[in-house]
Amino acid sequence: IIGHSQFEKIPLSKERQVLCAINKLSARQKEVLLLSVVERETDSRIAEILTLDRSTVSEHRRKALAQLKKYLKENIDE
Repeated sequence: IIGHSQFEKIPLSKERQVLCAINKLSARQKEVLLLSVVERETDSRIAEILTLDRSTVSEHRRKALAQLKKYLKENIDE
């Protein structure tokens, strides 16, 4: 899971790229990531909050992270 401290190391232009990548996620994927990464909620608690199965929460996060990784790999030069 992406942690806040990892974002602090990204120059501003790359931060914009990360925000752009996050914007491309579905609303549900953004909710799950927010609750997981920022609020540090467990899958069980996120499932309760969003009235989803725990496995669905895990799948939304997995797909969101894969999508972010793909977008950033294609759009951010090292």
